[in-house]
Amino acid sequence: MRLAPVPLYYYSDIDAAAHYAAESARTTHAAAECLDASRLFVRILVRALRGDELADLLLIGSTPRDARAHHDGGPAADRMPRKAGASPVGHAGRWEVAPMRWSGEPVERVALQPGRGEPTGRLGRASAWLARLLGPMTGPGGIRLHTIATMRWIAVIGQLFTVLFVHFSLGIELPLVPMLPAILLSGLLNLALVVSFRAAARLGEWPATALFAYDVVQLCYLLALSGGLHNPFAVLLLLPVAMAAATLGVVPTVSITLLAVVGAALLAVLPLGLPFKGGPLVLPGLYLLAAWTAIGLAAILVAMFTWSTVSNGPGRAYSTR
Repeated sequence: MRLAPVPLYYYSDIDAAAHYAAESARTTHAAAECLDASRLFVRILVRALRGDELADLLLIGSTPRDARAHHDGGPAADRMPRKAGASPVGHAGRWEVAPMRWSGEPVERVALQPGRGEPTGRLGRASAWLARLLGPMTGPGGIRLHTIATMRWIAVIGQLFTVLFVHFSLGIELPLVPMLPAILLSGLLNLALVVSFRAAARLGEWPATALFAYDVVQLCYLLALSGGLHNPFAVLLLLPVAMAAATLGVVPTVSITLLAVVGAALLAVLPLGLPFKGGPLVLPGLYLLAAWTAIGLAAILVAMFTWSTVSNGPGRAYSTR
């Protein structure tokens, strides 16, 4: 009962949750075995609250760095003897925790044993193959696949609707031949992620960074074909920046922000005007300079404010101490 508030408050930082779970237990159960049991239990609870896969749920002390985090001398769990053959049973198969000796390798390793829940049928086998192929993209932490997939589906549908509506309903000619394949590619990429992984899976930091970078480049490509910074939809460049700042670290956030600012600068110097009835609409160069300045400053401020707001939360605030 006393342990319950810890994973609820520190669910965004599993190391902080393990640290405070042990500190909470230390007041009445100071034995090393009790402290390690608290750390073990709270890690399972945090991963369950985040909706992680069963494999991630049971992965405890994955690296030496994690095993030594936030408490002196390393956890006694690394030195505790474990009974071989402990086999928690899950709905997707039989999972076995295999003990390992300390040698700079992970303290514990979770392996899926053949059994119930294996994918059947062509679609199931294809999904499993894609998941194994793209498996290194996922891991503990990072952004939840369901969140990023939903946002990308909204973007794909919005781009497709806008392009077709402007071209066919408003009568403003757009270069559909080069634009539609770019939108289709984004849809296929999103479909591959959804088919290959469960909604609870989480993309690692750098795979998520690459995905946000692709979104910036794809949007710049569409804008370049439809007027550059003449196009009012150029403000959508702020969305990948905001999502990166809310979910990623400092270096990936700075990278996505710089990519958006540079992309906006390239769009500002394009000689093409905004497709319009009666011919392209060309705005003065001073207006384009002002538009690029506004988007660049907005991207930087949005990234700084969003990242600082998230960093004040319990998880990231603890990890920066």
